[in-house]
Amino acid sequence: MMNNRKLALGGAIFAFLALTTFWYFKVWYYSKGIHPVGEGVPFKEITINAEKGGTYHHTTGTDITIPPNAFVNRQGETITGTVTIAYREFHNAYDLAMSGIPMGDIAKGALQSASMMEINANQDGNELLLADGKNIGVQLASFKNLEGYDLFRLNENFEWDLKGKPSVVQNDMKLDSCAKLKPLPIAPMDPREGEGDIVVETEADYQALPQYQPLHRLRWKAIELDKIKDGWVFRMEWDKIKVNKSVDGEYVLQMSANKQLYNGTVFKKSYSMKVLPILTGKDLELAMKEFEVQLATYETNLKLALVEEQRLAQEADIKASFAINEMGVWNCDKIVDPSLFVEVEAQFLFSEPVNPFFNKIAVYVIDHDRNTVQQYHPLWQKEIYLVPNSNTSIMAVLPNRRIALMSAAEFKQLAFNKTKPGIQRLELPLQVYPSETVTGNMVSMR
Repeated sequence: MMNNRKLALGGAIFAFLALTTFWYFKVWYYSKGIHPVGEGVPFKEITINAEKGGTYHHTTGTDITIPPNAFVNRQGETITGTVTIAYREFHNAYDLAMSGIPMGDIAKGALQSASMMEINANQDGNELLLADGKNIGVQLASFKNLEGYDLFRLNENFEWDLKGKPSVVQNDMKLDSCAKLKPLPIAPMDPREGEGDIVVETEADYQALPQYQPLHRLRWKAIELDKIKDGWVFRMEWDKIKVNKSVDGEYVLQMSANKQLYNGTVFKKSYSMKVLPILTGKDLELAMKEFEVQLATYETNLKLALVEEQRLAQEADIKASFAINEMGVWNCDKIVDPSLFVEVEAQFLFSEPVNPFFNKIAVYVIDHDRNTVQQYHPLWQKEIYLVPNSNTSIMAVLPNRRIALMSAAEFKQLAFNKTKPGIQRLELPLQVYPSETVTGNMVSMR
């Protein structure tokens, strides 16, 4: 009887320990929620006057409009004075992975993102809420076609609530700015003779043609060389040559020929060539001083023009327009097509020894084509969902600030059996790196 009691007590203790271990690893140790896995997208901080509200234009083209008296504290009291807005947005799968924001389970309806934003407000470090009846206007930049996408918000249980459908608008500010872009400035010509210059001189019977005597010994270098297709112009014997100077100081050699050939036909040809006089002495000194001034102006204008072109290149052509009545994470999403995925029983082969039972490991399947991220824990999740031959990276976060990685190029080399029924078994080799050495290019390398 005593032995039976001991056995029963031992079984109960074993069951308790087993359940405790299961709870520890599955519920507490691998708790749900946002788990940053490295250097993610930083927040941009903006300060506004709470009574007046304000606007913010992001580098991607996003516009945020905050109405006056929009914020209250946890006690519902209206906020006055300076408020700090923390804002960031996500446009690719790597940034989503680094944020740790969950995108759902493929089997239960995972989301793929066209564009996602996170916005919070605080005053003196205290979190603020939007007041009842107050909405923040958002035009969120998107670099993807928004057709079929809905608007979601991440709730306190780290699940996505459907909030409607955004409107699609053009980025009119970008279009207007592009229309106003001026052509890149033209570099001034160096008055000195340089290597590779085409130098032009005139030769004539100056006694028979004294009107051309002023051109004797003058030397010119041809400019706009791309317009001189070949050297035929220099092999011609021209009847007339005239030098014109435009109002903006450019010189043009105008040449013409009018000859009667041996068979009686008349040959006519003309050509104009922009040239720059090759100067010497004091004339060259004066020209160099003017050239240096022009060059400095050109370099300044070129830099400004390139900066503006690069700024506009970073902006999206379209935006998702909507209003939000809560702070937090908002996402333009649609449900991933599950038929594209193959269920795989994965065996992760790390280049260094790793025991998932004793080491906290999070595996991220980063689908760059569909802009979605799946998170798995190898201890209790063996089946994962993959799209064969897609631009997918696999990244595992390991102890001691290490990251194991399979790039998208390596993923494409995996041998899937698309016709095999049931769950496939697949070995996934991952190379381990110190986390500080891992870059976005390494993860998304194709």
